[in-house]
Amino acid sequence: MVWRFRGELRVTAIVKATFAFAQNTAMPRVAPQEIFRAEIHHGALPSRSVRFTTDRVPRLLQADVVATGHAHAPHGRPLETLPVRLGLFAGGRTLLDKTLIVRKRGGFVRLPLDYEHAFGGLGFPDNPFGAGYRGAGEPNLLDPFDPARVAGFGPIAQAMPARKRLLGAIPRALLEREIAEIPDELCWDYFQAAPADQRPPFLRGDEWIVMDGLHPSAPRLRMRLPGARGLARVEGLSDAGIDEREVLPLCADMLRIDGDEQRCTVTWRGSFPVPHEGALARIHVLAGVELPGEPIAWPAPGAATGRAGASAPGAHPVTHAGTAPRRGVEAADGDEDDAALASTLAMAPCAAGARHDGTLDLPEGGGRALVESLLPFRSAPEGPSPPRRSAPALPEAPPLRRSGTEALPRDAIERATRQPVVPFSAAAALAPPAAAAPAPPAAAAPAPPAAAAPSPPAAAAPSPPAAAAPAPPDASAPAPPAAAPPAAPRAFAWATPPPEPPPPPGAPERPAKLDVKALLYGPGKKPG
Repeated sequence: MVWRFRGELRVTAIVKATFAFAQNTAMPRVAPQEIFRAEIHHGALPSRSVRFTTDRVPRLLQADVVATGHAHAPHGRPLETLPVRLGLFAGGRTLLDKTLIVRKRGGFVRLPLDYEHAFGGLGFPDNPFGAGYRGAGEPNLLDPFDPARVAGFGPIAQAMPARKRLLGAIPRALLEREIAEIPDELCWDYFQAAPADQRPPFLRGDEWIVMDGLHPSAPRLRMRLPGARGLARVEGLSDAGIDEREVLPLCADMLRIDGDEQRCTVTWRGSFPVPHEGALARIHVLAGVELPGEPIAWPAPGAATGRAGASAPGAHPVTHAGTAPRRGVEAADGDEDDAALASTLAMAPCAAGARHDGTLDLPEGGGRALVESLLPFRSAPEGPSPPRRSAPALPEAPPLRRSGTEALPRDAIERATRQPVVPFSAAAALAPPAAAAPAPPAAAAPAPPAAAAPSPPAAAAPSPPAAAAPAPPDASAPAPPAAAPPAAPRAFAWATPPPEPPPPPGAPERPAKLDVKALLYGPGKKPG
């Protein structure tokens, strides 16, 4: 941008870098946002509020921090009230911490954060785009301390009374000339587009950004600027005392946060004097963005006087409009808010050495390489196509039958009944109990004395039948007959409980189940 203040002609160099959202870490650099020469309204409609303000600003006294996008209910569950927060922190200091209230009757999942949803309306000077003034509608974006105050994170248009009144009697046309004329009495706050409570000091470039309720999948998003620095060099003014090797000091004075595109853009500005208007034609500004550990490879002095972006990436001739012209910029399809935005730079293998901050000049045949690098498939070889070969005929499928029950053959039924239902084998049958074996001779297992194992009284615990629990072997008693061999296992042998093993030798007889009623009322009697 070229401007004149107090008779001195100056040029402002503008450098921009864009970074993608990243949770709990430094944001990576992506293709930069173009330099806006005019305000960009929502939906590209001048009757709407502003989404992006112009970059044609001579200087700012403070940094502008603005955010656009939508409020998102956590986890996609509709809410009627949601606090949304925008914070900026650096070195243990709070630069910005602002909370607004989003409210809508009936609930919402996603709601725009523009001034159309804030308090205001026709006839309200501070926000004619809003709702709620004189009962016209209901605002959805509220200040938590004063519901009748205009609330928002976004930029304020130049035509809004909050900025227009700072001009006083100065016509705005003076500031919009090719060479802007800045009167002495102008209040420099006019160029600040952020709300008054979103203007911290100039940024360092490594601040932490905290956003609550402003991301579709992260209720709280914490990300850090990667410590980038915008740098510039000026060529063509060596006769005016400006060394071509000297780096122009720039200030990071603008931070744009775009929640819909999920990216942040930092803008650096710095100005230098020009002796006269005739020197503007030979000025070349070389600009770049330096990251920690990634210094800028500046071209040799004088190498940037050729084509911008080819022999000297990042070198742009300064025009009277104040910005470097970009070729091939067209409106983007998709979201209505993107209709007035430029397309981003597509990086191709042939442009690997080019920087992100210049116009991409493709070499001979580079257009074809660019297209092929963006397509997920390879183009067909040149020349006539090979003759078509018909695919082999498929075997004829049997006709489909109507739904119904089909009778199985008898052998299939018998085979199915013999197979187990479960996918594992049945447990092996247990060995016959020890009681089934012939009794050992008396010498091997003498009968226990009565004192050692007295029989319980009949009334307290009647002896169980022999079939339930066989008595230990007695030397005087004849050996019991051998038990019958176990029956052949059924198809589900694992479902039949095995017989109870006999008690060990010398143990008392196992008592039968105690009959409590017989014990209390006597055998054969019932309670009265």
